[in-house]
Amino acid sequence: MPIRAVLFDADGVLQHGNGGPLPPRLQRALGFVPAPLDSFINDVLDAERPAIAGQAELLDRLEPVVRKWGAPGKARALAESWWHCIEPDADVFALIDGLRRQGLLCVLATNQQRFRADYMRGKLGYDAHFDRSFYSCELGSVKPEPRYFETIVARLSLPAEQLLFIDDLEPNVLAARGVGLQAAQYVNPRLPEAAGQLRALLASFSVSVVPDTPSHSP
Repeated sequence: MPIRAVLFDADGVLQHGNGGPLPPRLQRALGFVPAPLDSFINDVLDAERPAIAGQAELLDRLEPVVRKWGAPGKARALAESWWHCIEPDADVFALIDGLRRQGLLCVLATNQQRFRADYMRGKLGYDAHFDRSFYSCELGSVKPEPRYFETIVARLSLPAEQLLFIDDLEPNVLAARGVGLQAAQYVNPRLPEAAGQLRALLASFSVSVVPDTPSHSP
């Protein structure tokens, strides 16, 4: 069956972090670099996990963490320095815009907590580039849980085999296939040829975009 919709992951496919090394960012946000740094990072990621599934708000989860590490009241500063450092790949977005102009449904399918999702929508304007957006925090399930993909299939009202899912992580790709979607792994190389590589991947599924699509940042 022909592909009628392409689902794109965000991090590692459409976008990269652009904040530079973490320690200087923590110095600016907290006034110091926590040590041991690995323990602090683990605390932050543990705090984020329920927020990604929509079970809590990120700032509420982060406040006990920054208090524990001696920076009370710095939850928002930490969150902005950690999760607002995003560099969209303008050429990849231009390719997606081209697919939409040709009538193909383009969908954002990403694991994000609400704090970052709101930034992607508001500051970066991602909604303008997709027909539908499915953030894990809004679905209440997280890739690679099968329920994440099952919910998307139900909401799109399309047969799973007519959906193509693209993600940089193999477990997510395998989970999508397990639900019946067509799926492929794509890791954005953060190089000028990234969009060309993605174009070739899409073509392998008989999805093509007219070349020379104007490029613009989202």
